[in-house]
Amino acid sequence: HRDAEGVAPEVSAHAQRLETLRSVVRDAEVDGLLVADTANVSWLTGFRGDSSWAIVTENEAWLITDGRYTEQAEAEAPQCEVVLRKDGIEPKTAEVASQAGIKTLAFSAKAFTVAQHGTLNKAFEDGELVEKNGLVAKLREVTTRPVRLIHTPLKAPSGFTRPPRTEGRRGGRGGEHR
Repeated sequence: HRDAEGVAPEVSAHAQRLETLRSVVRDAEVDGLLVADTANVSWLTGFRGDSSWAIVTENEAWLITDGRYTEQAEAEAPQCEVVLRKDGIEPKTAEVASQAGIKTLAFSAKAFTVAQHGTLNKAFEDGELVEKNGLVAKLREVTTRPVRLIHTPLKAPSGFTRPPRTEGRRGGRGGEHR
């Protein structure tokens, strides 16, 4: 897509993260991934509210939230279809997954209570919940790479003088600056 001047729009970090997660969904051999941890939902979608879950498939993403966050969700997560829930999040999540044709929905057990898992499992009659811990966490890991050091010494600005060092400042026996 390009604008009227032929310039491609900048892709947000969240849209890039969703694209990367889509390849993870493919590799995990599931139809979709449920992201329920608040920090992961925020990192992935840009949405900073709480009480919300996201479902990601190879081609689509939904943000399931409640009416308190309608405008905020639409503004902060434009790459997701915002789905409002009136009651519990588990039944609405199962409904969205079923309507999307998801048969296997991966999830991280660390993000759920036993009660939430039970309610979601019961509501998701058309499909199967598949435990796949850490799929989003792997993407969030900070990778380190060697940094090339600059070997040029820094010079002090002209007119800069360093205060004199005394034994007191360095913790020595002088003690006058303790």
